[in-house]
Amino acid sequence: MAENFEPKSSGWVMKHFGITRGKLDKYDELIAPGTRVKQQFNKNKYREYQYEDLEKMWYIHMLSQMGMQMKEIKELIQQDELTFRDAIIQRIETLETEKHRIEGMISIAKMCRVTGRIPLPKNFATVPFAAYREKVQQNWNCEKSASSKLMLALADYQLENQPRSEDADRFLSEMTDDVLAELQNVDLLSVIKMLSLEEQLARIYPQDVSSDEVMTIIKEYCECIRGFTNDSDYPLNRVADHISSQFYDGDKSVEMLNRYGKERQEYMASAFEYFAANT
Repeated sequence: MAENFEPKSSGWVMKHFGITRGKLDKYDELIAPGTRVKQQFNKNKYREYQYEDLEKMWYIHMLSQMGMQMKEIKELIQQDELTFRDAIIQRIETLETEKHRIEGMISIAKMCRVTGRIPLPKNFATVPFAAYREKVQQNWNCEKSASSKLMLALADYQLENQPRSEDADRFLSEMTDDVLAELQNVDLLSVIKMLSLEEQLARIYPQDVSSDEVMTIIKEYCECIRGFTNDSDYPLNRVADHISSQFYDGDKSVEMLNRYGKERQEYMASAFEYFAANT
């Protein structure tokens, strides 16, 4: 193939590789260190690239797409195969870390869309952003439980003027017609409000459970639950008592533990218990 290869212009190279003139100049420097005149020039004085030039450029561009800087690539292409393998292993570890960060931020973004707010610690001025981001990635991870995934699927399915995600389509396609019919009647806005109230309660930990702020949150949460039963006469303290037991046992307890951690899970349960006993 190299024998019958027709030299390519710099314009062709930029279009084919999807790079700018500045990036091409940097690649040139790596292909021919110290000079940019190695490439042949046609009669119009435009650079032309031979097969071996483009092969090296492909190699360099692939490493660049992996996130390597020009200095790293320059050092790497001068090393032996063993060093190259070690560098690639290190790059894989770096990319995996970045993948974790990106997936976490996608999850946070999805939950922000559903809850309508950005997570903010009460004492944000004293909390390092990176540490809090990692914590939020764990607590707001919509991939941790089937109920969280379903929540997002429902949001995409029922919220007006919102495009459905591929995840929503997949989850909904696995549901039977009977289940879908039931979901049509779900008061999604109340579900979203409950999630927001849970986050508020977790955020104000360890404020005294008897405080007015905590009691207001618990009351609103219980009213949402009572709304699902269509029984406005059902006592809120009995609703709170029922909810508190779910924080200690069953799927709800596992979900709360994963999302908020043991201390906040117990704090939230005690808040519902206090409300049940004093309302």
